[in-house]
Amino acid sequence: MMTPTAALTRYVLDRSTMAVAARKRDEVRFGFRAAGCNFLLGAEESVQIIDARPVCPLPGTPGWCAGLINLHGILLPVFDLARLLDGDADGNSRYIMVFGQGSRSAGIYLDSLPGAVTLNKAPEPVGPLQNDLMLACTDRQYRLANLVWLETAFDRLFTELSLRFQNHGSPKGRVIP
Repeated sequence: MMTPTAALTRYVLDRSTMAVAARKRDEVRFGFRAAGCNFLLGAEESVQIIDARPVCPLPGTPGWCAGLINLHGILLPVFDLARLLDGDADGNSRYIMVFGQGSRSAGIYLDSLPGAVTLNKAPEPVGPLQNDLMLACTDRQYRLANLVWLETAFDRLFTELSLRFQNHGSPKGRVIP
């Protein structure tokens, strides 16, 4: 009878064939639609999808800051990218995608649930982004089946939103106590 160690070490894995197979394989990522744009989630991105619920609006905030919700005992800011990017929102979002964890989390309204997106070619230039926010937060663009997908750094997006929120000010230039 073979010892357990001998049984586990008797085969030698040929790693050279694994590397070739990995290069040939298409990359599959998750993508979703928000504010009329197609976004790709990074492989390291951790998100949670929740049903949209009523938010508590904050007086004196820009319209793209929908408000706060209570999620697992933490107040979570929810942003409406449609209002921010094109100034119009239909208010029919059924889901909120939550990025981050704990007190460092934020949510955005979704147009659709995430689905698998197969990236079988290198990013291709599809023209400059017209929005300065998306230009600052988008790393790459892909064109797949006549759709443009944005590979967005959501940590940068929320940092940028935070800066815009702070620079927005309160009505009449007063600070709300």
